[in-house]
Amino acid sequence: MSAALDLKAAKAAMRQEILARRAMLTAEEVAERSQRIVQNALSLPALAEADTVLLFASFGTELNTGELISACLRAGQDVVLPRICRDPRRLDLYTIKDLQRDLRPGPWGIPQPIPDRCPEVMPRDVDFAFVPGVAFDLAGNRLGYGGGFYDMLLPQLRHALAAGAVVGLAFELQIVDAVPHKPKDVPVPVLATEERIIHTTAAHCRNRGR
Repeated sequence: MSAALDLKAAKAAMRQEILARRAMLTAEEVAERSQRIVQNALSLPALAEADTVLLFASFGTELNTGELISACLRAGQDVVLPRICRDPRRLDLYTIKDLQRDLRPGPWGIPQPIPDRCPEVMPRDVDFAFVPGVAFDLAGNRLGYGGGFYDMLLPQLRHALAAGAVVGLAFELQIVDAVPHKPKDVPVPVLATEERIIHTTAAHCRNRGR
């Protein structure tokens, strides 16, 4: 129990620190850095080959994913966004066609698909996935917002994970030395920031068959 409490406290402290740091960015800095992240993300060869792409709609001080979503729609890809289900706790996935018409604010004000307008998609059918996070490290470990939704979704993205096609999107200031994590947590193989594309040690281990 003590170790679990220590892990929870460490996550909470890091979450508070990184979110405070991110909140110090001006609107202009967020826009400029987001554009560079999108450019880096679009340069990934595996993205161009994907048919079904999971993304997320931005909220709060997150990077702006609107242009990335629009670029995938223009490319003719099936764009999938998550919808929060609280009971039981999970993320349901839906294909969208229009950013304005197919989304409405959900919990915490996060834009999410309208089920009556959007076909549902199973996680196993996702070819390529972009995921959010508060912090990431070079091993691919991810710190979320504390709800555990992506912790449950990531293991279900079997096709994308096997292809090394799960990418964490973040500002460079969100990359830390070590994210507190559990052994069962699923790391992401690739990170995209405004400065670089990072192939994490999780990707290297997968390539070696471990």
